[in-house]
Amino acid sequence: MTTFELLVRVYSLVGLLIFSIYLSAFLLDKSTPKTDIASWFVVLLGAAFWVIVLPVSLYRKLQNPQHFSLVRRKEQL
Repeated sequence: MTTFELLVRVYSLVGLLIFSIYLSAFLLDKSTPKTDIASWFVVLLGAAFWVIVLPVSLYRKLQNPQHFSLVRRKEQL
């Protein structure tokens, strides 16, 4: 396996993980219509460009610690 193949596999694996996290957050969001094509496009775009989106998302979440807790969200449901 070459270095390029390894990088592609790691990028794809992390992208799949990020997609599953964004998809679960999207499906739990009651304010977003699930039939809107633009909403699905944003989820796919965020997963494809996780190298840029992930640090920005984490930075914004850390700026507001109330929204960072997964336990709190589950209790609200």
